[in-house]
Amino acid sequence: MLKFDARLFSRGVAICLSAAGGIFVLGDERAMALESAPGILIENDEFSVIMTDEGYSDLVLDKRPGFEGREYLSGEWAAAICYDGGSNPTEALWLRKEWAFPCWQSNSDFNVTEPVNILSATPNPDGFLIYRSIVANSDVEITMTYQMLDSGTGIQQGEAPASDGGAGSSSLSSHFVFKQTYSVKNLTGGTLSGVQLYQFLHGLESGKSIYDDRDYGGTFGGYRFDNTQIGEDLSFHTETNEVFSHLDTIAMHAQNMPSSHEVGYFGKEGVDDHRNGKPSVGVHLSVEAKALSGEDFFEPPEGRWVSGAMCFDLPDLLPGASAERDVLLSLSTVSTLRFPAPDIHIFTSEFNGDGDFVLEFEDRKEVPVDGYILFKSTDLSGPFPDAWTQLALPRLIDAPHPGASRFTIPIDPGSKRCFFVIQPVFDD
Repeated sequence: MLKFDARLFSRGVAICLSAAGGIFVLGDERAMALESAPGILIENDEFSVIMTDEGYSDLVLDKRPGFEGREYLSGEWAAAICYDGGSNPTEALWLRKEWAFPCWQSNSDFNVTEPVNILSATPNPDGFLIYRSIVANSDVEITMTYQMLDSGTGIQQGEAPASDGGAGSSSLSSHFVFKQTYSVKNLTGGTLSGVQLYQFLHGLESGKSIYDDRDYGGTFGGYRFDNTQIGEDLSFHTETNEVFSHLDTIAMHAQNMPSSHEVGYFGKEGVDDHRNGKPSVGVHLSVEAKALSGEDFFEPPEGRWVSGAMCFDLPDLLPGASAERDVLLSLSTVSTLRFPAPDIHIFTSEFNGDGDFVLEFEDRKEVPVDGYILFKSTDLSGPFPDAWTQLALPRLIDAPHPGASRFTIPIDPGSKRCFFVIQPVFDD
């Protein structure tokens, strides 16, 4: 005889199926999404950056208690370069070949010659380790170093378009900032001229992108050339399950005046798939074409998927010569309680006549989430969600009555018990 055990479990409800005689386990399962770009974790007390060998990041994660793992960045923090001489590339070349979320192949011809790792056991003056990686093609070698810095009070994030004139406006970032330094070395036997380095940024939930060049003073005030992206995100508190809204401001800062800049799309919602495929419109295409438009304010009618880039001129490089540029990344978040924790009530948990297991449930608090997903495990002691499998199963809405939901789960006899988690979610 089957026994069902429902319990609150990490922002959802866990269901246990056990059988004294029969054996039950889910079949035909698959992951819902591809693994993100792997890299090394560089962190402070407020946020962490997962950095790849190519100086690219798909993940900047919240580390504040209750919001650990919430994403600021997805698609991407990335660099490209162009120059005359050597193989004379016709486009600006991205340093990373494979981008993630959305997943696409870039025009990069770079290979990793030194994977990202700790440069020295001696930390910087702020107590953080410095990391390094190196990439190269036939013409240039690019050494990148990465480190966290303690700003003391935060850094000013410019929030007024440069073309507006006047005093502008800014907000203060959180305590720490991330610094990335590029050193470009000429590997050819001739001079490289027209060398330009591009830095690109796309915030996950950003709905507005601004280029601001005012000097607002304060710590790191010399880094006055900003691309600032602002947007709102909803997430659960990992301990209370309450729903918070987060007003996120993410900015890249440069102390060298860019020779060009642009803000705009990174794909268009309703046209592009933000999981797979190269976005059909956006600043990334202007980078490749070496033609940033100079736009300094963008707020799409779709409400999100914005980006920005700055281009920095480097001096002509004689054979063996190098030149450096650096950029900062800063964050700030204002979090506000919006809704109580969902109260998921399961009122049907039974087998139907086809041998499938049916779960019907509703949220008694009626929290306006975007949907629900289902996870499965044969071991309740495994950490959630890492040791659990997300199931690719449709959710029937308003069944068997308005406001209710239903999952119908195929069962393959073969195991003595299964656990399920019904988790409310907000769309990316």
